[in-house]
Amino acid sequence: MQVYFITRGVKHQSDLFITQLQGKYLKTKQKLAGDKEPKDYMVQVGVRPVQLWEVAFPKEHKDLMLTTLFGRGTCDILGNDGKKPCEHKWLKKLVGLLRVTLGLKKFPEYDKKEFLPLSKDNVQVIGIGVKDDYTTPDGCEGI
Repeated sequence: MQVYFITRGVKHQSDLFITQLQGKYLKTKQKLAGDKEPKDYMVQVGVRPVQLWEVAFPKEHKDLMLTTLFGRGTCDILGNDGKKPCEHKWLKKLVGLLRVTLGLKKFPEYDKKEFLPLSKDNVQVIGIGVKDDYTTPDGCEGI
């Protein structure tokens, strides 16, 4: 069975909660290779993040940040980095629903030349949308 939930709170407290949760073991009956009858085994609770993030940065770095987060591929907004076609219709519907719910706009075109190096091994980054910052009366951008 799987349970989906959203956490909100201070980052290190949320991390502590998840660390403690993934350290729990539960008893289950399993019949493994070589077993004649099911036996009691302890299995670790599988905690796999599905996280919603907001990243704030100055607008003049839009191209750099979008390329860093989503790559340079043709299907970059869904996180495939151009390696395979966007074939998941349900994912497009979910992204669209989240975009409307959060009051976001679709991604603008962006220059895909520069990016910041970071590790995204075994992490799929799925873009939802963008939101412009407010501008103060003196013309400064608030992030």
